[in-house]
Amino acid sequence: WGVKQPVIATAVRDANRIKSSRRRTVHNINTPLEKMEYQIEKAKRNAAMKVRGKKTARQEYEKWKDDVIRQWERWAAERVIEEENAASEAEAAAAVAAAKGTGVEISEDDAQPLDLSERGGQPLQSQLTV
Repeated sequence: WGVKQPVIATAVRDANRIKSSRRRTVHNINTPLEKMEYQIEKAKRNAAMKVRGKKTARQEYEKWKDDVIRQWERWAAERVIEEENAASEAEAAAAVAAAKGTGVEISEDDAQPLDLSERGGQPLQSQLTV
């Protein structure tokens, strides 16, 4: 094959070293020393995460989920306020229309609904059940 003897010998020695390394790895699996080494590595990783301020994937997921829930609740509360304002505007328009025939004057501004900031920041009772 045209390969010199020293090159073959070097290749065989390298292959034997690799086989020996594999055997050693398989032999050392599930020994008490290996288990202790794993625990030490795990403690190092956890300490490094705390020092650097990183979070685990589970913590990141929980934070994301809480943000989504808060955002949805805010959106639902806004929809409730919009519905209540629409109903109040309809009632105000009906009151203005009814008052026109009786001689009582009600201005459009007096009949407008209040938004959340004008209610003192307090949500309506119907918003608390969302």
